[in-house]
Amino acid sequence: MEKAQRRWRKLAYGGMQPGFDDNHTDDTFLQEMVMNANVVKRDMQKVMLDSVSISQYLCIVFLFAPLVAYCLKKHSFRLHLIVSFELMGVSLTCVYRLHKLLFVVLLGLLVFVNMVCPYWLIRIQEYKFEINGPWDEAKLCFYITD
Repeated sequence: MEKAQRRWRKLAYGGMQPGFDDNHTDDTFLQEMVMNANVVKRDMQKVMLDSVSISQYLCIVFLFAPLVAYCLKKHSFRLHLIVSFELMGVSLTCVYRLHKLLFVVLLGLLVFVNMVCPYWLIRIQEYKFEINGPWDEAKLCFYITD
């Protein structure tokens, strides 16, 4: 048995677009569009709730983590170093479980930022032409003879 042919009629564009005479669809076209729109609506609500919760979590972390780090450093510098290295270890362990190449990149970035950049900053102090105050540990690259 063959399925009965559905009646086709012109729905898309509502006949407002000249030059598109081949935009005929069957009766289920609008029903499927309405059903897809409802699915998207429900998914968008979930996405909105997820994004708000992620934003809230990030605000909590980035507003209170510096305060906790400051208080910890003020209380005990040794404890601050221990907590910092433990956090780096935990993050490296989590990233290693996710992806090994990303682990290597993160480890390289941590070494670069924590060791290479401070070394470069100390080395470029030799080439300063002026000292900006008592806190500046730079030495002038020439002798002042007046």
